[in-house]
Amino acid sequence: MGMRMEQETEKCTRKMPSVRLLEHPDFCILRSEMTTSSKEFKRQSHFLVVMLTAMQKNGASPHVNEIVAQLNYNYFYHQEEH
Repeated sequence: MGMRMEQETEKCTRKMPSVRLLEHPDFCILRSEMTTSSKEFKRQSHFLVVMLTAMQKNGASPHVNEIVAQLNYNYFYHQEEH
């Protein structure tokens, strides 16, 4: 994947800077990679909050309570599954 990204970056630097983002030939690739990264981040974040909440319920250290409170502000991760 690293070599592919370097090739994509090299292509971008050769292009004219006046090309609009949505018209850029690599836009679909970039959008796909961003979507994948976003979904993975949400999945991992949700897992972390669930794991820390379980630790909190089992009487973990006070710093775990603080971390859960900050990560799960307004119970964002306890809403419907994303």
